[in-house]
Amino acid sequence: MAAHEQSLVELRNRLEVVLGATEAATLMEHLPSGRPATETGLDEVKTDLAELKSDVDRRFNTVDHRFEVVGIKLGELEKRLDERIDARAESLEHKVLGALSGVREDFATQLNLQTRVFVFSSVSTMITLAALILAFVDA
Repeated sequence: MAAHEQSLVELRNRLEVVLGATEAATLMEHLPSGRPATETGLDEVKTDLAELKSDVDRRFNTVDHRFEVVGIKLGELEKRLDERIDARAESLEHKVLGALSGVREDFATQLNLQTRVFVFSSVSTMITLAALILAFVDA
């Protein structure tokens, strides 16, 4: 019996004492059977890990590419939204300026009318006062 096999038998016996026969059998079934790890076995593991790393790297590159595509699409969407917002802001600016020009014209007209009324009232008041003063002085 090889040293490895002897070690497995001893392990099984000890597990049966500590855990019981059923539990020991279950645990032993999950251990790798056959020869212990060798340089050839480790080389296979290294190869498997290298392939796995290569696969993970490829997947990450794919994900990176997808994020770049999403970034480009978001940039295009942002540009379109900016253009639409700018167009609406410009339209709103024209509407506001148009409304303000109407208000400005109305204000100018009302101010002109009010100024005329004030000047006419002031002149009328002065003429009336002058007439009263002349009437008062002659009396």
